[in-house]
Formats: sequence, structure tokens, C-alpha cells
Amino acid sequence: MTTPYSIPQQAIDDYARDGVVLLKQPFSRTWIDALLTEFRKILDGSAAGSTEYPVRRNKGALNVQNVVLRNALFRRWATESPVAELVATVIRSKTVRFYFDNFFCKEGDDPEQATPIHHDVAAFGFKGTQLPSLWLALSDVGMDNAPLVAYLGSQRDTSVMYRSILQKPGLPLLPGYREHDDIEDYVTRGGFQRKVFPAMLGDVIILNPYTIHASLPRAAGMGGMRIGFSSRWLGDDVRWVPSVYCEVEASSHPYEIPEGAAPPDELFPVVWDAEQGQVARNTGKFTTHITLEPRKGYHRRY
Repeated sequence: MTTPYSIPQQAIDDYARDGVVLLKQPFSRTWIDALLTEFRKILDGSAAGSTEYPVRRNKGALNVQNVVLRNALFRRWATESPVAELVATVIRSKTVRFYFDNFFCKEGDDPEQATPIHHDVAAFGFKGTQLPSLWLALSDVGMDNAPLVAYLGSQRDTSVMYRSILQKPGLPLLPGYREHDDIEDYVTRGGFQRKVFPAMLGDVIILNPYTIHASLPRAAGMGGMRIGFSSRWLGDDVRWVPSVYCEVEASSHPYEIPEGAAPPDELFPVVWDAEQGQVARNTGKFTTHITLEPRKGYHRRY
């Protein structure tokens, strides 16, 4: 089920300049059909009362996290498909490690389903410019089906992060952060080009963690489900930068990671290496860590 895919140099250059790039059909249709079938089984199981894959719903938005951790087929996709090499090539990293994953799906046409403007880096305990999201369309995502919107070049200023709207209220504003509401002013002052990225089933969008982005709402009367599968990856420059904002993530680690440390091999082993290729497939060494799922009894405060 592995199909070679050659990334155009233009796509690599576009990502470096814009902080986002769309790749057309990098995976074989066999992979796409298998992933989509497996995800529908997960949804059917949840509807029947299964709690193996926690499914969260809110106003027509549906989220499922850490599927790669729990599912053999998605685990194979992470280690045997071209995904890790795609990521490494686009972000120009010698190695990549798997971080975690989310399904972001939308049903119905509630306008509040539109994803608010944000960037990803502020929500993570790991920080770095080589910490991309790879967003895989598992349905057609046309202009009427909540496509992704990105602000080209907004990733260039890494000196400031805008607090995640997912953080619990009442936390202090730490140095290097601004309030989420300030992000609109940053976009306006920067004059960044706003680009919409409609995608077909099987297309991929790779996003720099500092790139400001959002989604449009679904059109009125829209039926079916818009399915996006987002996997996160760790490149060479990523380091652990703990704060009170990442307590939930820190609580998922089985031990404390030192500040400034690279992702530990035993928790986030290398999946692809520029010299050795798909290391996880060749050696069988691959674990995924439950990220953002707190461990019971955790009391550490940064």
C-alpha cells in the first residue's frame, strides 16, 4: 500500500514562503479508501456505545483524538505510508517523529462550526518551527464545505504566540504570549494574503505551526459530513517548553521531560530519517504517546 510520491520543488518553496501548501493526492487510493472505511467503523462503534475511541460533539462539530494510538490501520499509515517522508521533505527536517492526531469533522450547517482564527503552536508544550500539521481530506472539502483559510506569510514572526482559545480561563498572560483577540490586529497590520484552500478527497494541506488559519462555515443546507484528519509531527528543531498552559499535555507523559529537551526517543521515536528512510517500518520501533489526555493523579504545576 506504499506508493512513491515526488514532491515538486515548488511546493517546498511555497511552504517555506507561505507557511502552508496543498499537495494533490499524495497517497494511493487504496490508503484513502482504507482509512475512510476504518473511520466510519469508529463512528459506528461510538454510536453503538463503544468508548474505545472518545468522540466529542458540539453544535455539529465532531472530534476524535489519538486514533493512531488506538487503531492498527492508522498506525500502519503513520509508519508505512509516505506520510512521514512527505512531512520531512516539505519542512526540510532530517528526521520526523509522530506527535498526535485529531479528526475534525463537521455535520449540519451551524455557523458556529467554523473554526476560529488561530495558530497551533500556542496550544502545544513542544515548540519549534518544524512542528507541522498534516491535514488529510477524507471527504471533498469544497468552498461550501468549511474549507481551510490561511494567512500566507503569517508564520514568519515567531517572537509572539497568541493564546489558545482552548486554554482554561483565569491563567496569567505569560511573556511571549498575547491574548487570542489580538490575532485579528496582527493579521490586519501584517497585510497577509488570505487564501482559501478547497480540497478533494485524498488531498493534503501541510501547515507551519505559526501560520494563522481558520475555516469557513458550511453552507446553509449542507448535508453529509466534512471529514478532516490532522496529524502532528515533530522535526529537528522541536524542544519541550513547559508552562502552566501545557499542564494537561505534561500530565500525559509518564515522567517529567526536562525543559529545552528534544522529544525523548522512547516516547516519540523517529519514524523517518533522511539517511535510513522509514525507520519505524524497518526496525519495528514505533510508539505513540497519548497527548492531551491527562494522567490521573497528576499535580505538577509549572
